[in-house]
Amino acid sequence: MEKKISTLIENIKNSESRDLVYYWEEEKSFPEFVDNFKGLKLDPRIVKVLNSSGIKQLYVHQYDSIKKILNGQNLMLNAGTGSGKTEAFIIPIISECLKNNDKCFAILIYPTKALALDQMDRMYQLTKELGIKIAKYDGDTPYDQRNDILNNPPNILITNPDMLHRNIQDKNLQKILSTIRFVVFDEIHNYSGVFGSSVHYIIKRLKRFMENPQFICLSATIGNPKKFAENLFGENFKLVESKKILRRKRKHLMIKPNHSKYSEAVYLTRALSEKIGIKTLIFCESHLSCELLKKIADFRNIRLGIHRAGINIKHRSKVEQMLKNSKYNAVVCTPTLELGIDIGDLGAIINLSIPPTFSRYLQRVGRSGRRNEESIDILLIGEDPISNYYMHHPSEYYGSSPEPVYIDPENPDVIKKQLISMCIDNPLVPHDLLSLNEKEKEIMRELLREGYIQIQDKLYIVATDKGEKLFYTINLRGSGDEVLIKCNGKIIGKREKQLAIRELYENAIYMAGGHDYIVEKYDIDNDVAYVKELFKRRKYYTKALYNSTISNFKLINNKIVKGIIVNYGEGEINEKVDGYIIKDLVENKTLQKKELSVPLTYSYKTKMLYINLPFNSKYNISDRIKASHTIEHLFIHAGISLTGAKITEFGGISYPNGSIFIYDYMPGGSGLARLLFARFDKILMRSFEILKNCHCERDGCPNCVFSPFCGSNNEFLSKSIAINVLSDILYNNNDKLSLIFSKTPIK
Repeated sequence: MEKKISTLIENIKNSESRDLVYYWEEEKSFPEFVDNFKGLKLDPRIVKVLNSSGIKQLYVHQYDSIKKILNGQNLMLNAGTGSGKTEAFIIPIISECLKNNDKCFAILIYPTKALALDQMDRMYQLTKELGIKIAKYDGDTPYDQRNDILNNPPNILITNPDMLHRNIQDKNLQKILSTIRFVVFDEIHNYSGVFGSSVHYIIKRLKRFMENPQFICLSATIGNPKKFAENLFGENFKLVESKKILRRKRKHLMIKPNHSKYSEAVYLTRALSEKIGIKTLIFCESHLSCELLKKIADFRNIRLGIHRAGINIKHRSKVEQMLKNSKYNAVVCTPTLELGIDIGDLGAIINLSIPPTFSRYLQRVGRSGRRNEESIDILLIGEDPISNYYMHHPSEYYGSSPEPVYIDPENPDVIKKQLISMCIDNPLVPHDLLSLNEKEKEIMRELLREGYIQIQDKLYIVATDKGEKLFYTINLRGSGDEVLIKCNGKIIGKREKQLAIRELYENAIYMAGGHDYIVEKYDIDNDVAYVKELFKRRKYYTKALYNSTISNFKLINNKIVKGIIVNYGEGEINEKVDGYIIKDLVENKTLQKKELSVPLTYSYKTKMLYINLPFNSKYNISDRIKASHTIEHLFIHAGISLTGAKITEFGGISYPNGSIFIYDYMPGGSGLARLLFARFDKILMRSFEILKNCHCERDGCPNCVFSPFCGSNNEFLSKSIAINVLSDILYNNNDKLSLIFSKTPIK
């Protein structure tokens, strides 16, 4: 195996079809152990089970975590993939359950149902001989079993935030919550953005029914573990981090293909999974990329499974089992397989593009080499500004530190829905109102005016029928409206509305689970798209042409950076899709351009950053249009590398007068625009560096200023004008320029 991998790497080095930008060999590392369980005061019965299971020593970070948990402290354990985080919390919980075996003592909360099921099977091996009952309570639990669980609670309850959100109102669940001592949140790095804002409020809702619970949270490596945990939970935490863990020999390759990245990924998949026989995961950042790669592999007769959000859960579970049982040797996926689900012995990871954060790169590559002696991890870079930057600074990428994780607890859309949920859980009383902050009180008054809640008996605040109707539409994973995708009356998927408008227009090709569908009708008023399956796969795909405008900007905060007023506020995004292009699957060439007979429109409020570029008299109107549009793209590209967001989590709009808006793509906001506001000096410098490091002969190229999500099809761009404008801002005295500033430019 090792010889075959070395031969593949030599072939890559000597190939004219690709450039090996960087090669790094990571040697084995060995953990630090504590040789016994002395000093932990564990119940002798769990120690006996651990010894019989072959666990006779602990990693140092496991030992330290167990000690802090048994001492009653809130714990944040920050440790890499495969470092034994589960044992670090489940051992002390089982030990304490043995002393209190007559009630539900712990609730374990996982971000996905699949991970919860996987971890339950793992925990059962430790509890089956001890009389400790474990039960899973989620959307896949049959209703009769749900009632049995609530009426006869287990010692340990396993669930997810979505299930808790919907069912905290159940009086039997509230009774269980009152007995809980330990609350565990695993993989908390997933609770960022809009999802994190929602979970922040679900934790507040849980606390209403608990008596001084102890919180335990765990994560793979993130940059601000203690601060993030304290922001998410509103509690003080003790931090434990892993120093050394068992790591197999690993080879890291950064490759720039001289052809399509999709073709390169398919070539590498065949080489690794079929010729060498290594189980391989290929990570993509979007549904479209995942489906395109699957389609190309199908055309080239490569056996490749597909696993992504939006596909039927039964299909995904089947793919997981087929990979684990070696019926698939390769699977293409979105981040759905980043989490620690057991999918067998992986030996290779391919990233189709640079992951949105280095932490996620570490998490993904940590999926391979757990049992193999050696693993190979390949990062493909392409013709985009982020790839171009790291092609010139590869050691900077591999030497990166884990990024901080963000949360915006003041997202008004989330607060609105969660306050209604609180009233449904249990009516609010004056004591509850005292704990609300000013933003929450303001939104409570708004909810009263709008008729979502009402005052009852001059004492209680309860949800109205209107509020309850809204409650049952809430989606924790995003604060926007959802569109159902139906084929022959059956729901085959869902998309958030701000994404659906760009994917489900009439005659669009929609790909799902390795099948092609054509959109026959998009009922935008009722949020349903009707599609028909195409039994012969098409060798092309479609891409929307759209434009966006902004209205009703309201200033929240501003500051001056390099002589420019940088504004942060809230505004309304108005989107319009009026056409689409048909693109060749392999060569990515535009084959045809078409207009929609009836354009699609959608509006929503969100948070945004606004600046006005300084232009002097040498720039005519054409120059200003090109500079504004180009720098809008650059700010997004720079923002992605500095905040760790996905490109789909930002939007941007520019105007000929130099006005540029960069906004959170999620309705209500995700917290990203606020981060850009805080780091705007770095945004300017990184934008300038992207241009400097690109050596294209044309006035802009995919390596510097083009964007795969440009609604204007990357027209009206100019690298040379943009670099002059940014140079003026960064290095000249802006007092000499004709500056036009406005705090509220658009009404």
